Amino acid sequence: MLVLLSGCFALLSGCTIPSPWYLSPSLELQTIPAENKTLLSPYLRTVHQFKGQLHCHSRASDGSGTSEEVVDAYKNAGYDFLCLTDHSHVTPDPGVEGILFIPGVEESPVYGHILGVGITRKTNALQFAAIIQFIQSQGGLAFYCHPNSEQGYGWTQDELFCAPFANGLEVLNGNSVAEDKWDALLSAGWMTWGIGTDDLHHIPGDLGQSWVMVNADSLTPDDIIHSLRNGNFYTTQGPDLNIDVSGGTITASTSEPSTFHWIGWKGTTLRETSGINNDTYHLQGNEKYIRLKVQRERDHKLAFSQPVFVE
Repeated sequence: MLVLLSGCFALLSGCTIPSPWYLSPSLELQTIPAENKTLLSPYLRTVHQFKGQLHCHSRASDGSGTSEEVVDAYKNAGYDFLCLTDHSHVTPDPGVEGILFIPGVEESPVYGHILGVGITRKTNALQFAAIIQFIQSQGGLAFYCHPNSEQGYGWTQDELFCAPFANGLEVLNGNSVAEDKWDALLSAGWMTWGIGTDDLHHIPGDLGQSWVMVNADSLTPDDIIHSLRNGNFYTTQGPDLNIDVSGGTITASTSEPSTFHWIGWKGTTLRETSGINNDTYHLQGNEKYIRLKVQRERDHKLAFSQPVFVE
């Protein structure tokens, strides 16, 4: 069902930005009645699930491999699709068969970087809002890169609040985790998705750290972008994750014993259980959003669902 959410403007961190739920464009979310509340779930049923990488580099910027070598490495590692995101340069499809190539770029002004997924042109704009608008004007998706980078290219919370309208952020960039920034945006009312990426520069050392599993009807650029835009995917370092939302419950399962962390407004732990393969969260009504982090016990690898919103 098509859901259009809107709201009014608020002053936050010195920037005039939209208040809760305004930042979402039209999203196809499932509306699920639950007692006196409504759940907005990104998990629509689709036919297939595809493994993808959304952030990697070739010699066209600062990567060690050619574009063909990078795409071939991901194909051989079992990926279904890849978005090559060289710095400030849209690298053309090298024509590797057996994997879907999606064009993209890492827009790299002096400070915070922004992924543009599914675009064929870059911009020379330096202002964050203009970069995000340019990416989305091409039908692409914009994601804040490595929010907790310690190399000078991360994002402070205030910077994120001053650069609205992106589709999401890298909650996993390699092994760097940015749950704090994600919860800050979600708790401010932003419908923001969390992706996982390798940010690959070297083959094979950077390959296979974090990726997305996208639910889509077919392996085409349009279907993959559509599902990413609407949050119909999960992010992982390895654990598999199945999510089902029905009535006032969210049921999740994974194939190995894990700890399930159900998380809500401002990063509050709503429920935590260990040593299990499946768990069900029952709506209380005051959560505002509910997301799940699964940590596999044998290696502590993480997987993240996308948030389910409570209205």
